[in-house]
Amino acid sequence: MNQTRIKIYGPPGTGKTTYCLDLLCEHLQAGDRVLFLSFTRAAKLEAHDRLIRLFGAVPEHATVSTIHALCLRLLNVGVDCLADRPNVMRLFLALLGVTAPRGKRRDFIQTSLDFHGRLRNKMVEWEFIEGLPFEDPQNIKHIIRQFEAWKTKEGYVDFTDLLKQVAIGRGEVPKYDVVIIDEAQDLTTLQWAVVDRLYANASTVYVVGDDDQTVYSFLGADVTRFLTWSCDAIRILDYSHRLPKNLLAYSQLLAKQIKVRQDKQVRGQDRNGKIYDDICMLENLTYNSRPSELYLTRNAYMQRKVSNLLISQGIPFRGRYSPFTDYPINYGARVFEGIRIVHEWRDRQIETREWTRLKRTLRKPLVDLIEDKYSGAREVHGQPVPPLRQIFKGEDFDTSGWWSMLFPSLSGKLESSYKLAIKNFGIERCCSPTLEISTIHGAKGKEADRVYVCSALTDKLYRSIDTKDDEHRLFYVAVTRAREELFIIHDEDAGPAQYQFPKLY
Repeated sequence: MNQTRIKIYGPPGTGKTTYCLDLLCEHLQAGDRVLFLSFTRAAKLEAHDRLIRLFGAVPEHATVSTIHALCLRLLNVGVDCLADRPNVMRLFLALLGVTAPRGKRRDFIQTSLDFHGRLRNKMVEWEFIEGLPFEDPQNIKHIIRQFEAWKTKEGYVDFTDLLKQVAIGRGEVPKYDVVIIDEAQDLTTLQWAVVDRLYANASTVYVVGDDDQTVYSFLGADVTRFLTWSCDAIRILDYSHRLPKNLLAYSQLLAKQIKVRQDKQVRGQDRNGKIYDDICMLENLTYNSRPSELYLTRNAYMQRKVSNLLISQGIPFRGRYSPFTDYPINYGARVFEGIRIVHEWRDRQIETREWTRLKRTLRKPLVDLIEDKYSGAREVHGQPVPPLRQIFKGEDFDTSGWWSMLFPSLSGKLESSYKLAIKNFGIERCCSPTLEISTIHGAKGKEADRVYVCSALTDKLYRSIDTKDDEHRLFYVAVTRAREELFIIHDEDAGPAQYQFPKLY
């Protein structure tokens, strides 16, 4: 059977996802049976929305799915059988006598299973590896054996099991005329084996991605397979709608440090952005002064460090560890949600659901007092609760900083941060800050008017970096998130353990 194979390179901001969706719709309109395989659920939902707008519903001859969800369907496996779910993993940890949410024992088990998963995704059997890179390799092997035995006994499978089963021929693969594979640079060796089977009988195959944006090699992403995938034609999307020309030129300086890559000539917008490369991490920059801002760190440890710094300066931000917006996970964010409700409650009534949420964080004596003053507050599905001024007969309620009286366990650090933030930004901006903090991995696919990139690495990470290309690719992704301004942030405490960006001059 003749098969047309086309590889498409989509550098940052060139509209790769839009291009993929255009291909999808074009082939569907021609009557082809199409498989659109996305790397993330977000891309899948975007494709669904596009099809519904165009066709009124997802056509029957269209299959839009992530690779894991498709394997579930092909093997007819229910989600109840998945070992990857947190509540199921807790059963395995309990079997090993681990019940605490954190701790060295739990971390060791997770490290063992992560290592096991990485090898399986690379299609390497750990039994045949000599000299495992751990202080206690025998214990690692013991944990892995226990995990596999437990899954077999209890009838669980994980996503890697599903991939392996489809790769070796289990499950009936429908006949597709066209297969479109998005973000192919991040496919693992095992996922490539699955993909090979999915497009085996297709007449046209599009493999779409950007080798310079491979950020999941630590999970087994096989960028070499993407680069060497044989094809009949190569298309390069060569205009970045996101990057000004000087930001594009700077990012290409960084990309050219990658030894193994496909060269791409890309044009940027005919204007210049701004690049600042001499900023100290401890400087108080004008955060929340642009419509959108991203602060990117190399890993979660540095993300936490930057978050703590911003908290101490009273700067509101979105993201993990945020005591302003990480609701309901972060206790501080639950308190700040309470502060917002109380602040508005002075002069307006609040809905029952808001009062229910507020009761979870307020001191119990205060809850009892309010329910005594207004009996309707005891009702689960009652009427809206009147304003505080009405409940307490016109007494004034200053919400500029008396939260320690209302909320238990509110630290002095958080109280000080909230006072500063509300004073400088106001409650509304604190609830919806424009600044988001993320790891670089978590920012894949995002963009912002202003981007801060923290160059610092942890000492452990700095010593363990084996593949420089992986670091170049990761920081390339970071700098190409910026639409207008790029700040390279240096950490004096990190010393030499920092990524070395290209010099501007």
